[in-house]
Amino acid sequence: YLACILSAASCQKWWIESIIGGDYAFNADKYLGKSRVLFLPYLMGERSPINDSSVRGMFCGLSLDTTKEEMALSVLEGVSFALRQNIEIIRKMGVSIQKSKVCGGGTRSILWLKILASVLKIDLEIPVLEHGGILGAAMLAARPFLDDTSYRNMEEAFYAVKETISPDPVLSASYDEKYEKYLRLYPAIRDIQI
Repeated sequence: YLACILSAASCQKWWIESIIGGDYAFNADKYLGKSRVLFLPYLMGERSPINDSSVRGMFCGLSLDTTKEEMALSVLEGVSFALRQNIEIIRKMGVSIQKSKVCGGGTRSILWLKILASVLKIDLEIPVLEHGGILGAAMLAARPFLDDTSYRNMEEAFYAVKETISPDPVLSASYDEKYEKYLRLYPAIRDIQI
């Protein structure tokens, strides 16, 4: 199973570097689970599940009271919702997903991981070694040359978990409602792209 969205961490990079103009730290506590701003993370089109290379991103729900903190938060939430859309399809195929390992630059943001865990309703495990796909490829290449015990020992060493981020039930309930609104955005804009 593969859930691949085209713009994930690149949305945050775009927001910080191109829009805000540099490093930007913000306190999301005031808005977490309460903001009405939505973001579609389709900055380069989208692959899965909509397969539309011409669609583009958007903010929805802006008002005169909207702050850059809310917009920054909506970027993190929008990517999380895009991932959930893919995970929901996998779940409908009968696959139970209770936890996942995460790696890459996004793991440096505990806020993002808290949002992602709460949106997906799974535990997110941050491994001690964060080499992602290259480590998985090396593990697959090593498999034919190791007995079961040696392979399991290597697996346990390479995939040891240093921290687990669990879903926040209150935040999850809030995100369920916001996710339903998120799902209605793409069909609404599909035919009006500029």
